[in-house]
Amino acid sequence: MNEPVSIIGWDAAVDPRNTALSLVRYHVARGTAHVVAHATPRTHDEQITTAEEWMRGDAPTLLCVDSPLGWPRQMAPMLSGHGAGAGIPATADELFRRFTDIDVRHRVGKTPLDVGADRIARTALATLNAIESIRALTARRIEAVIDAVDPRANPHVVPLLESYPAGWFASEGIGTRGYRPTNALNQRGDLLHQVEQRLQADGISITYGVERASLVERADDLDALVCTLNGIDYVSGRCPAPSRDVQDIARSEGWIWCKDRR
Repeated sequence: MNEPVSIIGWDAAVDPRNTALSLVRYHVARGTAHVVAHATPRTHDEQITTAEEWMRGDAPTLLCVDSPLGWPRQMAPMLSGHGAGAGIPATADELFRRFTDIDVRHRVGKTPLDVGADRIARTALATLNAIESIRALTARRIEAVIDAVDPRANPHVVPLLESYPAGWFASEGIGTRGYRPTNALNQRGDLLHQVEQRLQADGISITYGVERASLVERADDLDALVCTLNGIDYVSGRCPAPSRDVQDIARSEGWIWCKDRR
């Protein structure tokens, strides 16, 4: 159980040109995180083949995706028999928001986009289908998890985690306003510096096998890296799992793996 864990961070989007992938090798015992590779796919095929190539072999691997992996459980039954013009006996939160979204808001003060009512639903659909394409190519099983599974215990299984970069920053108390515009290089550079400081404070050193500047070229690039930090928190046992009484809900709707606000 001393081998490093390969953590793939995937900033997802409908248009693959707005996505990014980062590969970090995290050595738990040594407290080291090495950014092995970073990719900016231009096509769906490139996105899928890159992720699949990074999964080859038998190294323990996590796949951390910045996209919802499920929809609100109440949405389908409430809408299945609805007729045009009729009222719906539900609040917007009950219909469009998942349990995990509410949980994250309570824990870190940041509310994820509603997969039942926002364009993020298109990202979720595109990402789930891309993951299914990867499953068809790889010999390993990719499984969404609702409990803390150590990827080193069974390298044939790649745990699939729903990541939330905005939640990671919020959990660290780091403000991110203004970092998304193309010309906000300085803001993203400052955020990466803060990331490095927080990791160092946790006893984790981060090194780069890629150009450091490539990780702040776009907000998507930085988000892909931060997805891997969600993975580090998960492997380190910092992310709460759904309690027993909501595991069935999480199994259906998905679960955002995000540590509590410090």
